Amino acid sequence: MPSTTDVTQYFTAMLITLCGLGMASIFSPNVMAQSQPKPISITYTTDIPGALETNIEIASAAVNGLQQCDDISELAFNQVQQAIGNHIIQSAHSFGYFAAKVADLSLPDPSQCHQWQAELHLGKSAQIASIELNIEGDLEASPVLMKLTNEFETSINTPFVQVNYQRFKDAFYSQAIAQGYFDIQFNQQQVTVLANNTQVNIHLDIHLGQRYQIRQFNIDQNVLSANVVQTISSINIGDPYSLNALNTLTKDLTQTGYFNAVQVRPDLKNRSEQQIDIDISGVEKAKHFVNFGVGVSSDEGPRVSIDWRRPRINQAGHSLRASLKASMIEQSLISSYKIPYGNPNTEYLALNAGLKHVDRNDSQSDTVSLAAQRFFDPNSHTSLELINEWQPSVFARFEYNAFVQGNADQVENQLIFVGASMTRLRTNHPLFPTNGDRQSITLETAQEALASDISLSRLMLDSAWLRPLGDWGWSLSKGQLHYLSTSDFALTPNTLRFYAGGDQSVRGFGYESISPLDMSGEDSGASSMVTLSQEFIYPINDSFRVAGFVDNAWLKSPTENIRAIGAGIGLHWQSPIGAVRVYLARGKQENDMTWRLHLVMGPLL
Repeated sequence: MPSTTDVTQYFTAMLITLCGLGMASIFSPNVMAQSQPKPISITYTTDIPGALETNIEIASAAVNGLQQCDDISELAFNQVQQAIGNHIIQSAHSFGYFAAKVADLSLPDPSQCHQWQAELHLGKSAQIASIELNIEGDLEASPVLMKLTNEFETSINTPFVQVNYQRFKDAFYSQAIAQGYFDIQFNQQQVTVLANNTQVNIHLDIHLGQRYQIRQFNIDQNVLSANVVQTISSINIGDPYSLNALNTLTKDLTQTGYFNAVQVRPDLKNRSEQQIDIDISGVEKAKHFVNFGVGVSSDEGPRVSIDWRRPRINQAGHSLRASLKASMIEQSLISSYKIPYGNPNTEYLALNAGLKHVDRNDSQSDTVSLAAQRFFDPNSHTSLELINEWQPSVFARFEYNAFVQGNADQVENQLIFVGASMTRLRTNHPLFPTNGDRQSITLETAQEALASDISLSRLMLDSAWLRPLGDWGWSLSKGQLHYLSTSDFALTPNTLRFYAGGDQSVRGFGYESISPLDMSGEDSGASSMVTLSQEFIYPINDSFRVAGFVDNAWLKSPTENIRAIGAGIGLHWQSPIGAVRVYLARGKQENDMTWRLHLVMGPLL
């Protein structure tokens, strides 16, 4: 007889052998391939709506299909058949076909056990017979919720579709929360199918509650005073809560330049008595921000710049900026101190000081300036809305000028200007606009009676319009009307006279190279100037466009009237770093013809 040890060893060996065979079968490629059931596919012998067929397909994807068609147990077949049938009926019910019946559900090809065939009789779609909405709360305080409710109630006598019913509930809930109805509850939700399966009654009891009001702003780390935040925000303490208003405040705070990131959120945990606090936190920008720039322009040639900023000096939101720029033509140092008087994006006082040296063609000048400019927001718009509105400002400016024009002797004078301006920018994209316009109007005057060495006045009108032309591309139209009235043109600083030519003026000419001549044949600048430009832009693909253009200029001085025209072609590139445009232009002034290549960076408007 075998010993106990022998028997134990025998059974151990058998167990190992059986486990090995089992594992081999499990990991066999054929077995693994067979273990992956194919998705359920259903064809219909009757016509059904495409949306319903899609819904059934999505629902049936959750059914585990038969892995093998051979040796299928009756139980397994019936389970899959029942699951598919249930999904078909449930999907039909969700589309209002409550009388739907599956007359037959089978496998046309027994060897393809994932391909089913169904005979589905939908019957008549149920119509919404009545809608009973009982809303407890201050519904009339929200036009958005009123509109949703009215639109849903108009669906009586229309086919019942479950997804539309659910969409209304989801939209009502999300809009209620966005409007400050934080206590909203759906108490009763009932859809009753009448005995004939062709009509549905909807009953909803909604506890809306009262709309919450803004109690206070909680400002993290006290980076800004509550008064400043209040002036930036279109929200006042005591106003009804609005998610849209909070989103606008977030954008306005971001645009102040004080923060790298801003979060504006309701304090939901501590709300009480229909009042809620607004928590404001942000990642403040560095106290000192320096930006270095190196570039080249077809107008000014090589250029460098250094821009230093102090984004926020104090809790009142004051800021300071200084910029140094240098090119072959112009060198300048400008500083600006900004004091908010409301929203710092739109309503503030700017105190400016500057030094500028210009050496261009037949003119050289040195200018020292001090200025104060007050910007207003008469409509109390937020900065986001203001992009579609005019922004007015008034200013006072002191200038000391030392300049040489042509062969004349150096002239030195001082001028004290007062003036006003109106600007407007409307665009559908800040970097790559396809529709928009830009306008500016400036009127300024200096008078001998007000401590100026001469009397002069300037009016400057500028406009640009970008409009789509359907499949043909876009039209870009620009115009300028500049006028100077002076008691002594010879004593008027050349920086205040008008010149044309360059990337942003008449292409085909150098920067401000178009000028009337004085009696000695030197550039004198103009007392009036009109420029008109028309450009047509055609898209090649999403990144590149071709353009054709014509630019015109008319200039007048006490000694000469001139006209210049430029025309050419261009290529626009919407690069990852912004818009880049290259133009090849031919310029004509009297009998002189010139060719010039222009490189322009920046948006069209």
